[in-house]
Amino acid sequence: MLDAVLWLIGIEVIGLVAIPLAYVALGGLKDRGLTLAKPLGMLLVGYLAWILSSAHVLPYASYGPAVALILLAAVAAFVVYRRGEDLLAHIRSQWKPLVVAEVVFLAVFIGWTLYRAFDPAISHTEQPMDLAFLNATMRTEFAPPEDPWLRGESVSYYYFGYWMLGGLANLTGAVSTVAYNLSLALIPAMAAAGAVGLVYNLVTAAGGRLKIALASGILAAVLLVAAANLEGALEFMRANGMGSSRFWGWLAIDGLDGPSPQLTESWRPNEFWWWWRSSRVINTFEGGQGIDFTIQEFPFFSALLGDLHPHFMSLPFVVVFLSLCANFLEAGKPLVTRAGSLANVYRWRGPVAAGRAWSRGFAPGLPSLLLLSLVLGGLGFVNAWDLPVFSAVFLGVASFRAYAVRGPSLREIVASALPVSAVVIGLAFFLYLPYFGSMQSQFSGIRPVVDATTRPIHFIVVWGLMLAAVLPMLVSVFWSTRLQSEWRRTAFAALMIALLPFIAWLGVLEWGSQGDASATGRFVQLLPLMVLIGGGVYAVLWTLRSGHRAVRGNAFPLALAVFGLLLLIGPELVFVGDQFGSRMNTVFKFYYQAWVLLSLAGGFALYYWVSRFDALVGYKRVLATVWAGAFCVLLVIALYYPAAALGSKPNLPNGPVGLDGLAHLASGNTDELEAIQFLRTAASRDSGMVEAVGGSYTEFGRVSSATGIPTVLGWPGHELQWRGTSASFDGREEDIKLIYQSTDFEIVKNLLHRYDVDYVYVGPRERRTYGTDGIDKFDEFMEKIFLNSTVVIYRLRSSGS
Repeated sequence: MLDAVLWLIGIEVIGLVAIPLAYVALGGLKDRGLTLAKPLGMLLVGYLAWILSSAHVLPYASYGPAVALILLAAVAAFVVYRRGEDLLAHIRSQWKPLVVAEVVFLAVFIGWTLYRAFDPAISHTEQPMDLAFLNATMRTEFAPPEDPWLRGESVSYYYFGYWMLGGLANLTGAVSTVAYNLSLALIPAMAAAGAVGLVYNLVTAAGGRLKIALASGILAAVLLVAAANLEGALEFMRANGMGSSRFWGWLAIDGLDGPSPQLTESWRPNEFWWWWRSSRVINTFEGGQGIDFTIQEFPFFSALLGDLHPHFMSLPFVVVFLSLCANFLEAGKPLVTRAGSLANVYRWRGPVAAGRAWSRGFAPGLPSLLLLSLVLGGLGFVNAWDLPVFSAVFLGVASFRAYAVRGPSLREIVASALPVSAVVIGLAFFLYLPYFGSMQSQFSGIRPVVDATTRPIHFIVVWGLMLAAVLPMLVSVFWSTRLQSEWRRTAFAALMIALLPFIAWLGVLEWGSQGDASATGRFVQLLPLMVLIGGGVYAVLWTLRSGHRAVRGNAFPLALAVFGLLLLIGPELVFVGDQFGSRMNTVFKFYYQAWVLLSLAGGFALYYWVSRFDALVGYKRVLATVWAGAFCVLLVIALYYPAAALGSKPNLPNGPVGLDGLAHLASGNTDELEAIQFLRTAASRDSGMVEAVGGSYTEFGRVSSATGIPTVLGWPGHELQWRGTSASFDGREEDIKLIYQSTDFEIVKNLLHRYDVDYVYVGPRERRTYGTDGIDKFDEFMEKIFLNSTVVIYRLRSSGS
């Protein structure tokens, strides 16, 4: 476990270095962003190392992360020199939330690290792909990294998450297969601590006291990284023979077609990978065939599954960005002058002057806008789906803030919110221009959903817990609003925002002349969500104009709930066109982002309920008590799934115990493990190799994935997904076949030179795929540098040999 200790020390050092920077930039928050220091520091170190590597100034794998950390530490030291006394005083005043956030971080990190020690194998689903990208970033000197499954081509994927985690691995000396599992523990730990900090800040901004603020933050962390959807209750029923055939047929969840053939009559199912079904709830079946296959992952499922995917890696950085948005909304100065001059947006007068301004409730300075852009662009680089979504979130926050300052004048709101949004979003692209300027995508437009949509029962199974958390708050705040002179314009704005997704759907439907979807039926289906969104927007706008601090403090949590509901309604109307040709990916990504937003709003809802409960009388008190009891029941159901699943997935007691993701090969494929370990040390950073090519989700591509040495072609299906076209690898599969099967030396030599291949790997997969007739030829013009009972590795002889 030494690797885990060094990893923990590394992230703590990065967090300590980032504390002074967070203190300067997030003055609108009660804790000034100190609970967010770890992910913020990771992003700053990662960005510095990446931009310097992209400019060929600083080689990354050699010492890039270390130099970036030193540079960041120098800036932090300057801040401490200028404002050290203020910083220490602030830490003393905020030590309790800092300690609670740190305890939550350590609890989640240690818990998942121990779990991963019993389930370390990198062996299923898309784990080989994730390991390949992690290895590629750890090996590269100058960005962008080379695609480990397409020799000679740069990675065509959003790789910044792997870049940051690979940098931490290089700093701490962890090998990639250990760093992979430590990353799976680090991501939810940082997200949980960030949730505690953000909700603590929101509750204190609304006038809440310390204990309820921390309790609300802990609930937000539980909802975000520990809770599941309600499908676990159905698994319990199935495992114990509950429910009639009519019930299961009506439910129509794939795999839940009746009582389990392996009845357990116990608290936990024992079917193989039963927990997988919680992420595949929503579908519509016709004639026994699913016509609306979708994915509904949530953070706990992602951590349990162990895929180090971009949507999972982005979690803590989404919390950082939302905290920056909350900081932005807290600012009190106008965005621009009445003349609309962008030159007057947030003047910066240095850290001391800025700190004094913040203490008086004034707007943050240009460094905060720059940080917003840096984090927003980083989100898009970690997970491309986050960029448009959270750009829209920031535009909404900027509009809300403009409304708070200017009132309901549309012209004033646009004049205030649009310039600052353009600056932040434009800078987000500019700061990451080397990536955004060359990225490829399979995006093919926005398409309307014309056939199957989400059934209400499936929607409740997935979102019942979150809706139970946030709906009472939305309804209560809306009900407590009072008519003001500007209420008509406010109501009209809320109505337009609620109807906008539906209107956009009608426009896309008409523009594309697609399908015969019933507009009336879809409107009726979505009416409850649209009512909630409209009421929520009205409540946000009303609270922003309130003269009471406690009421204004509800605005941002309400906005989080509204943004989350908008993400839920989106996949019922439109989907992003991609290779799959369905709404699968749109549901997957929008739902994941909505989970974050609603978890944070749900944590704040605890404070809202507690702060108002004593004042309730009569039926209102009874209703609030019943609803709170129902939420607690749903929370227990949601927490049953993690408890049951944690003991089901690991291969106990037979699997290896430890953090090395390739240790499982020692029990059945020792020869390949030895070959991988040899190549890790023998190959230079610019080496290339060839191994057998095969289908996705298989053991093909394992050697290049485990070493980071680029092969001629890995999983062709995934390359097509990442690039949107096969133009860059057409013919490679046939060339690999020729390399292994041809007996013409010159043909093989030319192919090896064309793809700049140093090593030819020959193992059981290669012999099964291509036969053995052409293997002996390698002895004639290549050097045999590794040999065991089943694996041979050849290297091209130098021209002088």
